[in-house]
Amino acid sequence: MNNGADNNPQAVRSTFVTVVAWVFIVISGFATLVAVVQSIVAFLLFRDADMQAAMDQAAANQWISTAAKSFFIGAVIVFGTTLISAIGLLERKNWARLVFVGLLSIGILWTIAVLIFQMGIFQFSPDVPPGTPADVRSSYETAATAISIVSAIMTAVIAVLFGWIIKRLLSSDIKREFQTSRLRLS
Repeated sequence: MNNGADNNPQAVRSTFVTVVAWVFIVISGFATLVAVVQSIVAFLLFRDADMQAAMDQAAANQWISTAAKSFFIGAVIVFGTTLISAIGLLERKNWARLVFVGLLSIGILWTIAVLIFQMGIFQFSPDVPPGTPADVRSSYETAATAISIVSAIMTAVIAVLFGWIIKRLLSSDIKREFQTSRLRLS
């Protein structure tokens, strides 16, 4: 018996996928724009003759120049890919669902890696210089602890949220929605 889903393409479209797609379209669209502008500025900055002369004076700075350019290009690629896959998700393209799940998985790993890196920085950062007043030392330690706690909470929130979205996107109902969408096109 046909319940009308085959004749009505909107019948199988879940609100969950639509909301996730639009949220990520907005966020990644803005992030892509910012990353493109930052890349343009970085490339123009490092092309400046005075800046290049300063960079040539220190070999370590050459690495910084290359790393900065690579970082900005990488950001454009990641945010652009997220934008494209979010649009594909909105259009119920199965490839976009799979790419999106992969990007969210990388996002979880990235946030955990950043947290570990940040904890390492705090662990190996120099202590407050000797002779520093006790109230300043206490404020520094309190700030470092607060930053660590907030970072750990944010990492957990992102990991749980992205994990929940991944679980939903891999659920049989959502898979079926994307297969139904693919079948309608044939």
